[in-house]
Amino acid sequence: MIARIAPSAMMGRLIAFYLVIEGVLGIGIAPTLTALVVEHVFVGAAQPIPTSMATVHGLYDLIGLVFAVLLYLGFRHRQA
Repeated sequence: MIARIAPSAMMGRLIAFYLVIEGVLGIGIAPTLTALVVEHVFVGAAQPIPTSMATVHGLYDLIGLVFAVLLYLGFRHRQA
């Protein structure tokens, strides 16, 4: 979908932007957020780390789904 929206001259920049955002979220924010959720939300839980990982990554999945739907709706609107 993005290949149809973006001009070919910007495709490399879009891919680089995506990889930077993925790296920042995946390597920088996700482990820190998981640790914060373990320490502040699941205190005293039987297995706080797996529960925290499932919660944080479930939220990431939900955010990704919302952005995918918004991108799809924008693409459909633009094609009409």
